[in-house]
Amino acid sequence: MGLRKNSLDLRPTYFFCYTASEVLFPFLNLHFVRLGLTGLQMGTLAALAVLVGAGGSIGWSFLLDRFRKPRALLGTAVGGGMICAFLVSRAQDFPSLLAWSGLWSLMGSPILPILDSLAVRASPEQGGYGHIRVWGTAGWAVATLTMGYLLDRVEILWIFYGYMAG
Repeated sequence: MGLRKNSLDLRPTYFFCYTASEVLFPFLNLHFVRLGLTGLQMGTLAALAVLVGAGGSIGWSFLLDRFRKPRALLGTAVGGGMICAFLVSRAQDFPSLLAWSGLWSLMGSPILPILDSLAVRASPEQGGYGHIRVWGTAGWAVATLTMGYLLDRVEILWIFYGYMAG
Protein backbone atom coordinates (compact mmCIF):
# COMPACT_ATOMS: atom_id res chain seq x y z
CA MET A 1 0.00 0.00 0.00
CA GLY A 2 1.69 3.25 -1.12
CA LEU A 3 1.79 6.47 0.82
CA ARG A 4 0.38 9.73 -0.41
CA LYS A 5 2.97 12.26 -1.54
CA ASN A 6 2.78 14.31 1.69
CA SER A 7 2.13 11.41 4.03
CA LEU A 8 4.64 10.55 6.72
CA ASP A 9 5.42 6.87 7.27
CA LEU A 10 4.76 6.65 10.98
CA ARG A 11 6.10 3.14 11.61
CA PRO A 12 9.74 4.22 12.08
CA THR A 13 8.54 7.27 14.00
CA TYR A 14 6.74 5.05 16.50
CA PHE A 15 9.69 2.68 16.68
CA PHE A 16 12.21 5.42 17.49
CA CYS A 17 9.84 7.34 19.77
CA TYR A 18 9.31 4.32 22.00
CA THR A 19 12.94 3.28 21.69
CA ALA A 20 14.03 6.69 22.97
CA SER A 21 11.56 6.58 25.83
CA GLU A 22 12.46 3.08 26.97
CA VAL A 23 16.20 3.61 26.74
CA LEU A 24 15.83 6.32 29.35
CA PHE A 25 12.80 6.25 31.61
CA PRO A 26 13.07 2.77 33.19
CA PHE A 27 16.63 3.65 34.24
CA LEU A 28 16.34 7.36 35.09
CA ASN A 29 16.15 6.82 38.84
CA LEU A 30 19.52 5.02 38.69
CA HIS A 31 20.97 8.31 37.46
CA PHE A 32 19.23 10.17 40.27
CA VAL A 33 20.58 7.72 42.85
CA ARG A 34 24.08 8.25 41.44
CA LEU A 35 23.61 11.99 42.00
CA GLY A 36 22.66 11.34 45.63
CA LEU A 37 19.00 12.34 45.46
CA THR A 38 16.72 11.22 48.26
CA GLY A 39 13.55 9.23 47.72
CA LEU A 40 11.52 12.38 48.41
CA GLN A 41 13.43 14.31 45.76
CA MET A 42 12.98 11.53 43.19
CA GLY A 43 9.28 11.35 44.02
CA THR A 44 9.02 15.12 43.63
CA LEU A 45 10.58 14.92 40.16
CA ALA A 46 8.17 12.14 39.18
CA ALA A 47 5.15 14.10 40.46
CA LEU A 48 6.36 17.23 38.69
CA ALA A 49 6.55 15.32 35.42
CA VAL A 50 2.92 14.23 35.73
CA LEU A 51 1.60 17.64 36.79
CA VAL A 52 3.51 19.66 34.21
CA GLY A 53 2.79 17.12 31.48
CA ALA A 54 -0.94 17.20 32.17
CA GLY A 55 -1.07 20.97 32.29
CA GLY A 56 1.23 21.35 29.32
CA SER A 57 -0.99 19.14 27.18
CA ILE A 58 -3.71 21.77 27.41
CA GLY A 59 -1.40 24.47 26.07
CA TRP A 60 -0.06 22.25 23.32
CA SER A 61 -3.62 21.28 22.34
CA PHE A 62 -4.49 24.96 22.05
CA LEU A 63 -1.49 25.52 19.76
CA LEU A 64 -2.39 22.50 17.66
CA ASP A 65 -6.01 23.63 17.27
CA ARG A 66 -4.94 27.20 16.55
CA PHE A 67 -2.22 26.54 13.97
CA ARG A 68 -3.11 23.06 12.65
CA LYS A 69 0.54 22.17 12.10
CA PRO A 70 0.98 18.84 13.88
CA ARG A 71 4.30 17.95 12.24
CA ALA A 72 5.82 21.33 13.11
CA LEU A 73 4.64 21.11 16.71
CA LEU A 74 5.86 17.51 16.93
CA GLY A 75 9.28 18.59 15.68
CA THR A 76 9.37 21.46 18.17
CA ALA A 77 8.44 19.15 21.05
CA VAL A 78 10.99 16.51 20.05
CA GLY A 79 13.77 19.06 19.55
CA GLY A 80 12.95 20.79 22.81
CA GLY A 81 12.81 17.45 24.59
CA MET A 82 16.27 16.54 23.31
CA ILE A 83 17.72 19.81 24.57
CA CYS A 84 16.05 19.39 27.95
CA ALA A 85 17.25 15.79 28.25
CA PHE A 86 20.79 17.02 27.66
CA LEU A 87 20.36 19.69 30.34
CA VAL A 88 18.97 17.15 32.82
CA SER A 89 21.95 14.89 32.12
CA ARG A 90 24.29 17.75 33.06
CA ALA A 91 22.41 18.96 36.15
CA GLN A 92 24.22 18.16 39.38
CA ASP A 93 21.83 19.50 42.03
CA PHE A 94 18.17 19.14 42.88
CA PRO A 95 17.07 22.73 42.01
CA SER A 96 18.61 22.42 38.53
CA LEU A 97 17.04 19.00 38.06
CA LEU A 98 13.68 20.39 39.13
CA ALA A 99 13.85 23.25 36.62
CA TRP A 100 15.10 21.22 33.65
CA SER A 101 12.85 18.25 34.40
CA GLY A 102 9.81 20.53 34.51
CA LEU A 103 10.68 22.04 31.15
CA TRP A 104 11.41 18.57 29.77
CA SER A 105 7.97 17.35 30.87
CA LEU A 106 6.38 20.36 29.23
CA MET A 107 8.19 19.70 25.95
CA GLY A 108 7.48 15.98 25.99
CA SER A 109 3.80 16.14 26.87
CA PRO A 110 2.43 16.49 23.32
CA ILE A 111 4.63 13.95 21.55
CA LEU A 112 2.52 10.80 21.91
CA PRO A 113 -0.87 12.52 21.53
CA ILE A 114 0.25 14.23 18.31
CA LEU A 115 1.79 11.01 17.04
CA ASP A 116 -1.40 9.09 17.81
CA SER A 117 -3.48 11.73 16.05
CA LEU A 118 -1.30 11.51 12.95
CA ALA A 119 -1.46 7.71 13.07
CA VAL A 120 -5.25 7.64 13.25
CA ARG A 121 -5.42 9.93 10.21
CA ALA A 122 -2.82 7.91 8.30
CA SER A 123 -4.11 4.49 9.33
CA PRO A 124 -6.27 3.79 6.25
CA GLU A 125 -3.31 4.18 3.90
CA GLN A 126 -0.75 2.56 6.22
CA GLY A 127 -2.58 -0.69 6.98
CA GLY A 128 -4.56 0.39 10.04
CA TYR A 129 -3.67 1.91 13.38
CA GLY A 130 -2.48 -1.40 14.82
CA HIS A 131 -0.03 -1.90 11.96
CA ILE A 132 1.49 1.48 12.74
CA ARG A 133 1.40 1.27 16.53
CA VAL A 134 3.00 -2.19 16.75
CA TRP A 135 6.28 -0.56 15.72
CA GLY A 136 6.24 1.33 19.02
CA THR A 137 5.93 -1.97 20.85
CA ALA A 138 8.89 -3.34 18.90
CA GLY A 139 10.92 -0.25 19.79
CA TRP A 140 9.96 -0.63 23.45
CA ALA A 141 11.10 -4.26 23.54
CA VAL A 142 14.37 -3.69 21.71
CA ALA A 143 15.30 -0.65 23.79
CA THR A 144 14.48 -2.06 27.20
CA LEU A 145 16.34 -5.30 26.62
CA THR A 146 19.32 -3.66 24.93
CA MET A 147 19.76 -0.88 27.48
CA GLY A 148 19.37 -3.25 30.40
CA TYR A 149 22.20 -5.32 28.96
CA LEU A 150 24.38 -2.31 28.13
CA LEU A 151 24.06 -0.67 31.53
CA ASP A 152 26.18 -3.43 33.00
CA ARG A 153 28.94 -2.27 30.67
CA VAL A 154 28.60 1.51 30.16
CA GLU A 155 28.18 4.65 32.25
CA ILE A 156 24.60 5.53 33.29
CA LEU A 157 24.76 8.76 31.26
CA TRP A 158 24.38 6.62 28.14
CA ILE A 159 20.65 6.53 28.85
CA PHE A 160 20.53 10.21 27.88
CA TYR A 161 22.62 9.69 24.77
CA GLY A 162 20.36 6.84 23.72
CA TYR A 163 17.29 8.99 24.33
CA MET A 164 18.64 11.85 22.26
CA ALA A 165 19.66 9.49 19.45
CA GLY A 166 16.21 7.87 19.38
